[in-house]
Amino acid sequence: RIVKRTEGTSTTMLIGRLLSMSKDHLLSRGVHEEVPGGPQLVSQESASGSSTSWAESAPAWTLLPTMSRMALFYSDRQRQTGASARVVYAPGEWDLFHVGHIRFLERARKLGDILVVGVYDDETIHRKKGKNYPLQTLHERALNVLACRLVDDVLLGAPWQVSKDLLTTLNISVLVTGSNNQYADPLPEGQEDLLGLGDPFVNARAANILEVIDSDCSLTMDVIADRILQNTSTYLLRQSQKELAEQDYNDNKEFVVEG
Repeated sequence: RIVKRTEGTSTTMLIGRLLSMSKDHLLSRGVHEEVPGGPQLVSQESASGSSTSWAESAPAWTLLPTMSRMALFYSDRQRQTGASARVVYAPGEWDLFHVGHIRFLERARKLGDILVVGVYDDETIHRKKGKNYPLQTLHERALNVLACRLVDDVLLGAPWQVSKDLLTTLNISVLVTGSNNQYADPLPEGQEDLLGLGDPFVNARAANILEVIDSDCSLTMDVIADRILQNTSTYLLRQSQKELAEQDYNDNKEFVVEG
């Protein structure tokens, strides 16, 4: 069976985004970092905003998240949540969706009747991780999650701080996070919050609904990035060939019927 590609995104593009950054230090938002000899697929404005216009730096092709396309991924999920349903909420980054995410969601799904996944916006993840993370945009990451049958619904641009209003509005019974999340446990009194983002689970802890899950999988987004960056020369050769094919496809593509 041949599975159609999703127009506007590809593994070639994602690996290019990874190779276009160093892992030696974190960048402030908007500052472009180059790897000598590497592909520069991610165009960004300078911190002052004076170097390149938005129109000039915009990518030649990108994922176009129309509602009809989102609906295709949403498919036959149940549309209503009863007042008695046990709703599980799982906020996160979901960048380069991988087997570790799947195993986490499998365990989260067993904790209730409905699994709602929150997808942080790009700005929040960039503040947290720097460099040019996230590698995938909000809508790319949302489609990743929607493609997973374990998920019943997705909250786009989920707020970092899980408010009381969010818990009430979505009727959350359980909020889950991974054991590798540095906010899984409350910060000891007097300890500095190195990320400066604040504990996102204050209200969930107060309501005693926070559940910490161990996915039993060592694979993370950072592990994937390290593996690729440790083999930069191999990927650069592969990438130069793939980029030519990607460019040719996008320059000559015709309308594709989806669904």
